[in-house]
Amino acid sequence: MNKLFRHTAAGLSAAVLAVSFSASCLTSWAEDSADPNTLTTVSLVLGEDDNYFFAKDTPGEYETLTIDTTQTNLFYMPKGYVTKEGYIFYGWTFDGIRGYSSNSVVQFDKSIRNIEIKPVLVSTEYDERVNVSFDFGKEIQLPKDFPEPYTAKIGTFISPYKFKIEDGNAFTSTYTFDGNTYSGEDYLIVPDHDVTFEAVWRHNINLTFYAGDVDRLTGGDTFVTTGAEGTSTELSAADRFGRIGYDITGWTSDYDGETYLPGQTVSNLPGVDITYTAVWSPKKYNVVFNQGTGKVADNIKVPGYTDTTIVCPEPTVSKEGKYFAGWKNASTGDIYQPGDEYFIYGVAPGLGIAFTPVWSDTPVDTTSKKPVFGDADLSGDITVSDIVTILQYAANKEKYPMDAEALRNSDVNFDTVVDAKDAGIVQLIEAGILGNTEEDLIQPSGN
Repeated sequence: MNKLFRHTAAGLSAAVLAVSFSASCLTSWAEDSADPNTLTTVSLVLGEDDNYFFAKDTPGEYETLTIDTTQTNLFYMPKGYVTKEGYIFYGWTFDGIRGYSSNSVVQFDKSIRNIEIKPVLVSTEYDERVNVSFDFGKEIQLPKDFPEPYTAKIGTFISPYKFKIEDGNAFTSTYTFDGNTYSGEDYLIVPDHDVTFEAVWRHNINLTFYAGDVDRLTGGDTFVTTGAEGTSTELSAADRFGRIGYDITGWTSDYDGETYLPGQTVSNLPGVDITYTAVWSPKKYNVVFNQGTGKVADNIKVPGYTDTTIVCPEPTVSKEGKYFAGWKNASTGDIYQPGDEYFIYGVAPGLGIAFTPVWSDTPVDTTSKKPVFGDADLSGDITVSDIVTILQYAANKEKYPMDAEALRNSDVNFDTVVDAKDAGIVQLIEAGILGNTEEDLIQPSGN
């Protein structure tokens, strides 16, 4: 049985539930500790001299809700509906412009301090109507189910066309009227003048992710996906591209110049294509010198970043009857002596850098002697003579042999072969165009 309510201003109450936590907790917390300038009061208002019947599924008591807008700006409209003799109930409103169905979620402007919910009731005794039409700003092919211009009764609820309409690279799914924007899920309370929904056109766009002009990539350098103007998108993750020795730590947009985090959500996309270029950061490695004891605690770990050098350590263990002869790089097989500098070029993702000890049956001179790259004749200086020495060796190794130290100094492109390519690089060193450190000769990434 419906219950008759006669309300006065003094006896007014409201029923709204805050999203994600109880109304009672929210109200209590807000009143006790919040800034009054952030508190919004939501209440149900019915006419002082009108009789209303509440539907059976509508709670008989409504408690005014105080919302702290620093926590949320959402609330629910009342459940159920009210009836009034000679009127039809359409829903609820708090501004007289937008309509809401029962128990629907409302998002309000945080600057509003007082919200009064009122029922939208339209008299059955009159039928004043206004014209409803659409303006797309251009000639387009409309869907077959698109409504013809029609009339709507003042005070009732209407919505614009709810499906997306496309025209080439542009699309619309929202419309404006009297300064407000509506989608097909929104209700407009029909005003006392004609309604023309003006289409808001947006564009489909391409989002290009580019690795940049960098070296050591392990796969492709470009990935293209699509987006839509005015929407949000999640940027590619840090593993979009692979690069030896480097991680992606950001994406720089060519639209606004801003750098965003991998996986970050970017909102309100513009109507133009955007290219996001990867920001690379060198990886930190713990270079492991495994002393071969089988005990993890005996391993020596030397930290360093890609494209920097570390100094190979002295061993801290010995092997009975053996002599330490150096550290062998597990990947390249090169032997390094304690005190030698090791240039961290980086390794493929998922791999590490490790050295193992080399043991000899006879004593070995492990005094560190750094190579002088380009010094093929072992004179201590880089001159034209070094270029000639390398070219002679490349032409006839038997007639112009080189010892191990000279070969190590001459292999300036680190391909394990001494040939005319190395002579060309030494020519650049001799001319002062290129340095002769390992960092100079292993070309940097550009970052």
